[in-house]
Amino acid sequence: MLSSHFYIWVIRNKKNGEVILVDTGTDTVMGQKFISLSAGSVFVPPSQLVARLGIQPEQVTKVVLTHMHVDHVGGMVDFPRLYPKAQFYVQKKEFEFWVNSPLAQRPPFKMFGYNLGAQAVAELAKTKRLTIVDGDRLIEPGMELLLSPGHTPGLQALLLPTAKGQTIVGSDSSHIFRGFKEDMPSGIVTDIPAWLLTFDKLRAKAPLENIFPGHDVLMATDFPKVAEDITQLA
Repeated sequence: MLSSHFYIWVIRNKKNGEVILVDTGTDTVMGQKFISLSAGSVFVPPSQLVARLGIQPEQVTKVVLTHMHVDHVGGMVDFPRLYPKAQFYVQKKEFEFWVNSPLAQRPPFKMFGYNLGAQAVAELAKTKRLTIVDGDRLIEPGMELLLSPGHTPGLQALLLPTAKGQTIVGSDSSHIFRGFKEDMPSGIVTDIPAWLLTFDKLRAKAPLENIFPGHDVLMATDFPKVAEDITQLA
């Protein structure tokens, strides 16, 4: 996690011990580049963060890719190898844009994309380990992928039950908590009307305090610390 607060999320199913990861962070090469641009930053490889929770690689059975910006999909360079039993999930609109559309290589998009991450996803699509989802979809009882476009063409959030009630890992459906409260999209926008409809959709499914954004510092500072650089949100 960097001082600019890039996150991955870990979900543990207490009933069966299954572990689900949401997003892959970035790879070490890009992580080091981010550090060089931000004084005082610290980069910890996502796999090391997962290991700090005592999670064994074979316990990870699902990896949800919320969207294919560099700080969320860069870790795909390593993740299929690191988590050999994991099934990966990405939205069809997101996959088609970043893998197949020439627009993804135009300057407004290329600056946030990551070709190596997109290539890794494309390679995984040649196997049975990538599920390309078209819209909302249950991935297990009570746990649902929610198509949430606006920030990118096919961003997806994850709805799940927790001890706090219905909870959403919203990723960059808002970069900070205030976005959900103030009905204000962040500065990196593909489609503002779609983003506002995403706000409506997510707020209808979980209370505001249970919708977690992509980059808010409060997730690192205002929740119980459970391991080095790791907090428990719900």
